Amino acid sequence: AADAWDYYRLIGLYEFRSTATGASLGRTPVAWFIRQWNFLQFNFTLPILALVLVYLGWELTSKLVRLCRRSVGPAPQPGILRASPYVWVFVVPGLLTMAAFTGGFWNHQFLYIHFSVCVAIMSALAILRVRDALMVRGHRLFADLVVLGILALVVGFCASGLNFYYAGRHYPPDVLKMFERLKRQIPPDQALLSYFGHAYQESPYKPTFFRPEVAWYLDRRIVVETSLAEVDRLASEGKFSFYLVDVPPAPESIVEELKARYPYEIFMGSAYEADPNTITYDHSDRFLFDLRHPLERASH
Repeated sequence: AADAWDYYRLIGLYEFRSTATGASLGRTPVAWFIRQWNFLQFNFTLPILALVLVYLGWELTSKLVRLCRRSVGPAPQPGILRASPYVWVFVVPGLLTMAAFTGGFWNHQFLYIHFSVCVAIMSALAILRVRDALMVRGHRLFADLVVLGILALVVGFCASGLNFYYAGRHYPPDVLKMFERLKRQIPPDQALLSYFGHAYQESPYKPTFFRPEVAWYLDRRIVVETSLAEVDRLASEGKFSFYLVDVPPAPESIVEELKARYPYEIFMGSAYEADPNTITYDHSDRFLFDLRHPLERASH
């Protein structure tokens, strides 16, 4: 609606999200399946996936046994047969979503939320079936201990997974601290001069959005300026105290010229790219120039 009901944009958005492969993005069918396996581990954890495999294996084995006998056979003992004939009702929406938006599953592991209900049902039934199998042999205490062990394992992996998600940040920690400091140094009625406006557009078919971390930690307007001459003019007029330059998108040439004119601080985002203890997604190097104290340039 914001684009005057431009249905071409809607079609383009679907094409963008439904394309599973693309040589320019390194998206091949093999790479897609490898990525989905990684997403499954992140979203559901290995113990849950193992329980789902137990459930599916148990179901398949039971059906094969019935097929070989060509009859259902004797009625199972109460509490032994754990089945949910409607579990596939919760599986089909996820499969249809995956078939329609394979490109989306390449970019967003959040889409696995469509499988969350069926995974929960299967894993719960798997735990009950394991307990029932042990109970048949008369080992009730052992069966209960095994169930408690499985639950403890699941809770431990889920807690670790939540910590992983909560630890992730788009910007490195020193950049967030820099934003907080600028919030204290820049009055509310003034703005930060920046080469990049920290507005992102993931594709031509999606709207532009601002990073929420910038809005929270900086909480100041951002005025974009890419002309070095205009930066000098604004600095001389005292309208801005700081100039933030991100590399990329800014070329290194403008950074070198600014280094000769203003004192600066550097925040090496690239240093966090290989740091296993810090989960960040933006690895640009940032230079913060203090426009309040220009350096004296040698006369020629």
